[in-house]
Amino acid sequence: MSRGRDTFARVTTLAFEPTPPLHATTLSAVARQQLETYGERLDGERLSADARLDPNNDGAGLLFSPTRWKAVGPDGRAVFELVHSDTDSGAVFHADTTRLVGLIIQGGFTATDLAAWERLAATARPPGFPSIDFSIDPETGPNIAGKLAIGGAWRALRVVVAPWDPEGILTRLLTATSDEDAAGQTGLTGAPLASFSASVVDRIAAVLATVPRDAVDQRRMALATAISDEDDRTPSWLEEKLERLREVVQARAPLIVRVV
Repeated sequence: MSRGRDTFARVTTLAFEPTPPLHATTLSAVARQQLETYGERLDGERLSADARLDPNNDGAGLLFSPTRWKAVGPDGRAVFELVHSDTDSGAVFHADTTRLVGLIIQGGFTATDLAAWERLAATARPPGFPSIDFSIDPETGPNIAGKLAIGGAWRALRVVVAPWDPEGILTRLLTATSDEDAAGQTGLTGAPLASFSASVVDRIAAVLATVPRDAVDQRRMALATAISDEDDRTPSWLEEKLERLREVVQARAPLIVRVV
């Protein structure tokens, strides 16, 4: 089956680049807000960027050895921006926004958007880049709140549906990737949960309706190539998840997805 390239393979290579040294007087408005948002996630205090960077304060809320990095594509445009400090802490934002992708805690990164997380894990790191573990635990996966725990099946399901999902509409649900945030709801690290409105779910249902009942069987070779662990591509397991997903989206109701 080859109606098109697998959506998840179309990932532009990114590379981390450092930004100039942090000084409150030279930060852009967005960079200041990112720093303040990160600081609040770090210690719960709402302090200005000036206070966070001022070595003459009494130490309360001061960020130690802060740096900023951009994850840029071949065209030089930033996709993500990262604030790092205190050896093992940080936050990643969508570039030029204060929208959190996820947080770095004790050197480990977690996010509520699996597609963004994967891109960050694959981003090239230059000398001097902080020691951060961007890898995704195999057990980590999306959970449609109150409806369905997709869990670790998301990678294989993405492979299964790829030929019938050329625009990545269904894949965005499988990776908890949304342009909408669930109001007031965040993951464990404070990043917003993905929200899919009724109209978006309707589009997802339309795509899923084109995925044949024997899709898992049709995609056996692709699964064997993409998913190394045989247990993670067990047909009966994937077929059950896919069938339950059909039932969930048939209601055309809004969905909130958290990554566990």
